[in-house]
Amino acid sequence: MNIYDALQHVPLKKRMYFLWKHDLEFDKTRQKKTEQQFLKSVEAKTMNPYIKWENSNEYQALLSILMKMKVIHDIEKVYKTVSDKAKEGDSKAIDTLLKIKKEIDQSAQVAEDLFRQPKDSKDKNEDDGLTI
Repeated sequence: MNIYDALQHVPLKKRMYFLWKHDLEFDKTRQKKTEQQFLKSVEAKTMNPYIKWENSNEYQALLSILMKMKVIHDIEKVYKTVSDKAKEGDSKAIDTLLKIKKEIDQSAQVAEDLFRQPKDSKDKNEDDGLTI
């Protein structure tokens, strides 16, 4: 599961916040919105509900998935260097990289499981503190 799949399970305004905060918008030709522009786009007066949400398990799970995605990109960049070192006989570099990836996969699995739960099992009456 990638971050965009996981975000499909999050309410729209929270999804917009996460995308904005972590600069994950697809259209990179546009300049990133300021905080005031973001607040206007979600029709909110303050960032307080979003800042509070950052302490939630849901947000932390999203961060885990995002970090996993970033590590995968980093591994892709580092692969050539590690491969060259391995060809010179440094197998320790490969072993270390694989161990780190395994640990990240294990911690991200918990986050992915959270977003695979059926929507009905989540509390429908949960107040996110946003004004509509």
